[in-house]
Amino acid sequence: MGKDAISAYAFEFKWKKLSYANGRRILKNLETKTGYLNKKRGPLKFGIVARQIENKQKLRSEGFLAYDLNDF
Repeated sequence: MGKDAISAYAFEFKWKKLSYANGRRILKNLETKTGYLNKKRGPLKFGIVARQIENKQKLRSEGFLAYDLNDF
C-alpha cells in the first residue's frame, strides 16, 4: 500500500448546537491548524461532531464529514 492510499482524518468535537456558519468556520479553522500535517502526510479529511448541526447536509456536500447526536 503506497503513501497515496493512507487516509488521515482531523475532527473537532463540540458539545453544543452549531449553525451552518459556525460549523463551516470551525472546519476552515481546523484546515488551517492542520496545515503542516496536510503537507507531511498527504490529504486530510476534515470533520466535526456536535450535539446538533444545522444544515449538516450542506457541509457534507462541500466534502466535510459532519455528525451530530441524530446520527448515532
